[in-house]
Amino acid sequence: FRPTIKSIVEENSGVIRRYNGSDWKTIAFTNSTITSVWASGPNDVWVARSQPVLLHVDSTGVGGASNTGSSYGFYGVNGTSGHDIWAVGQYGQIYHNDSTGWTKFVDALGITPYDLEAVWAASTNFAVAVGQGGYILKWNGSSWAQDTIIGGLTYRSVSGTGPSDVWSVGEGGTVVHYNGI
Repeated sequence: FRPTIKSIVEENSGVIRRYNGSDWKTIAFTNSTITSVWASGPNDVWVARSQPVLLHVDSTGVGGASNTGSSYGFYGVNGTSGHDIWAVGQYGQIYHNDSTGWTKFVDALGITPYDLEAVWAASTNFAVAVGQGGYILKWNGSSWAQDTIIGGLTYRSVSGTGPSDVWSVGEGGTVVHYNGI
């Protein structure tokens, strides 16, 4: 999507700025490292950070805290709409927000004892989370399951165009492609 209002996140300073067409305006500040940002639209922006609370920037332009109930920081946030948002992070935690609040989907030491670095959702029935230890996890619409462990590498990012075209990149120049088979 191409929002008419641009935002910028300064990772190390914890500053979130929004461009209104003529000026950059600071709309939120956090004292922790910003690790990921995802938006379903210009008035629905989610920011993951190295703290257990996600930031939500809405039409008022103010970043509000969205408490997940987690005790650990987040590294990735993504979704398919403002009613289907995933967040992943330390100790393999996976949380989901369907606009009624955050639900913990995977126990912190359940599927993976490693940090999950990124998440990408294609639909309400398909998402992929990647992270340390070479873990690649898939969501099938009702549960998360371990899909692949490749060589103990850390995957840093995941994206795609649909359930049969998913890419992940990681340490050492590693690139993996999932074609749905």
